[in-house]
Amino acid sequence: MAIANPRVSWIICIHTLDHSGGIDAIQSCLDQTFVDQEVIVICNGSKSDLLREKVDTHFGSDDRLKIISSPIKGLGGNLAYGVILAQGEFIARIDSDDTCPDDRIAKQVELLEFDKSAHLVSSSRGQIQNIKIVQLNNLALRNIITHPSVLVRKSSILLAGNYSSVFGAEDYELWVRILGQQGGHFLLTNEKFVNYGEQGVSGFRKNYRAYVSVLQVQVKVFFENFRFIWGLGVVCSLVRLIYLKIHGRIGLKKT
Repeated sequence: MAIANPRVSWIICIHTLDHSGGIDAIQSCLDQTFVDQEVIVICNGSKSDLLREKVDTHFGSDDRLKIISSPIKGLGGNLAYGVILAQGEFIARIDSDDTCPDDRIAKQVELLEFDKSAHLVSSSRGQIQNIKIVQLNNLALRNIITHPSVLVRKSSILLAGNYSSVFGAEDYELWVRILGQQGGHFLLTNEKFVNYGEQGVSGFRKNYRAYVSVLQVQVKVFFENFRFIWGLGVVCSLVRLIYLKIHGRIGLKKT
C-alpha cells in the first residue's frame, strides 16, 4: 500500500535489471520492517524507457515504488533528481548491486531521531567502538562515509545545494559541503547496513578522474581554511594519483 507522506525515500539508480543489478536491491528495500517509506528507482542509460517498463512489469503491483525514466547522465545528477522527487524526511541510499538487512532503516531512523544534530548515519569502513562522531576535519584524508549505507536528512542535502555532478566523488563533495556550511556532525556505527554485491566484494576501482575530483575538493577546502590536516589530505591524494598513473589502477573498498 502506498504511503501518503513517507518518512524515508530510497533512491536507487539502475541501468540494467537482473538479480545482480537492480532486482535484489529493490526487493531488499521493499522488505524493510520500517514501513513508512517509498522507493524511487531511477532508470538511466540509452534504454531507460525500456528499463522502466521492465521494472514496472517485475514490481508493478507494489505502489510504494516510484519508477522514473531519466535522460540525465552521471550518478550525481540522477541522485539530485531523486532528492527533488523524494517526499521523505530522510534519504536512504543503496547501489543497484547491493542488498541490506531488513531492519536497517528502523535502526537508522532511531539513531537520527535520538541525535537531532546529526546529518546522517553510515556504516563504518573499519572497526570502531560504539558510535563515532564525524566532523569536517575527519574527512580530510579520505572519504570514511560508506555511501550505499547512508541515511541522510533531506533538509541537510538541500541546504547544501543537493548532489553535484562531480565525477566519482559526488558523495564526498556533498558531505564536505554539508559539514563545511552547516556544521554539526555525522554518525558512524559498526552496524552493517549494506551487503555488497560483486563490485563491493572484488573491490571498487576508482579511476583516475575520480581521484582528481577528490583532490579538487581537498584543495578547495585547504585554501578556505589553511588547516594542516587538509594539506596532508592533498598530499595523500597526489601520492595516490601518482601511484595510479604508474600502476594503472588502485583497488579500493566501495564508497
